[in-house]
Amino acid sequence: MKLSRRDRRAVILGLIALAGILFVRFGVVPFWDSWRRGRDEAGSARAQLSQLEVDLRRLANLQDESVKRYGPSVLEALKPSESARIAFTKTVQDVLRSGGISFQSITPQQPRDVRELDGVELLPFQIKGKCAVPQLAKCLAGMRKATMPVIVDQIQVTNQPKKPGQLEVTMVLATLAKRERNRR
Repeated sequence: MKLSRRDRRAVILGLIALAGILFVRFGVVPFWDSWRRGRDEAGSARAQLSQLEVDLRRLANLQDESVKRYGPSVLEALKPSESARIAFTKTVQDVLRSGGISFQSITPQQPRDVRELDGVELLPFQIKGKCAVPQLAKCLAGMRKATMPVIVDQIQVTNQPKKPGQLEVTMVLATLAKRERNRR
């Protein structure tokens, strides 16, 4: 079969059009979709990065504020319960001595779970001692310099009628620790 010049031209134009359509369908459209998807993902990643920067700045400010308010011990990792109990006993003794409080007893209390923090417990100690008013203030101010976080859970102060200016102090001081696995 012999094609006329006009038919040949129509077939060639049809093949060129078909090749163009296939090129656009299988070449340009996938490239365009890929480019658009990449652009959208880059925009999304930029937004996430901006949010992470804001969160990081907020956490850094919170950390700085916590260090100013509670001392550098808040940056330390929590110790397991038993080692925290031993270390906290020494920390409490050091704080009381440096503050000038003569303590009569340091009694560990029952640990309590911190509901807001999973796997964290509060280790309270009851302290009974005697001191003057300035020594109590010095001791309380020195707690933020302790090597472990010291939380004043409770404080009860009574005057000694026989010795004016002398106070009997009962405090419950606590710290945070990682709950050991065998508990609950």
